[in-house]
Amino acid sequence: MCSITGSFSTDKIVELAKLNEYRGTYSHSITYIHRYTMSILSVSRGEGPLLYDTIRVPDDHYCIVHQQAPTTDKSLDNIHPASIGNHLLWHNGIIKEKEIKRLQSKHESTYNWDTKLILRQLIDDDTPDNIDGTFSCVWYDGSDILVFRNEISPLFIEDEVNIYQRNLTVAVLSNQTLCSRLVLPTLNIIYRYLNL
Repeated sequence: MCSITGSFSTDKIVELAKLNEYRGTYSHSITYIHRYTMSILSVSRGEGPLLYDTIRVPDDHYCIVHQQAPTTDKSLDNIHPASIGNHLLWHNGIIKEKEIKRLQSKHESTYNWDTKLILRQLIDDDTPDNIDGTFSCVWYDGSDILVFRNEISPLFIEDEVNIYQRNLTVAVLSNQTLCSRLVLPTLNIIYRYLNL
């Protein structure tokens, strides 16, 4: 089990990360993405619980925090986000073993980490359609941030584009499977339903 939180606000990201800490403290990451250029300022990864006083969201940046309790191999190589080229993926959930083998075969991949296999699927097919498992994810595709989940895995978005896994307010994402493109400069959210 893991948690994914995101916000423009240092205070809000710390609040949400603390509320979602129960979802895992084996490892963590902090990523800052520029609001207007959508460029990555930094990605830091570490073992152990998140040190909240290290989070300082720079002006005009969006922060994504991932806290992990791995369901696969415990390895520094498996600390989120998974990366391939300029793509990053934060994932909460689990992909079934038979699905890992299917994705490895389909994408001619030797990756064993389910998060990296989902990212390979997204890069190759531009969709998480037909992936067997539970997941809620945040995907940075080099120019946009997309948020998607299936009906089993929680993910909530507030109007201020705060994202988190624990239901604190009325959720923007419904129980239907969908994908949302976060347009950070204007704070608009565009919904696209998926057939998962």
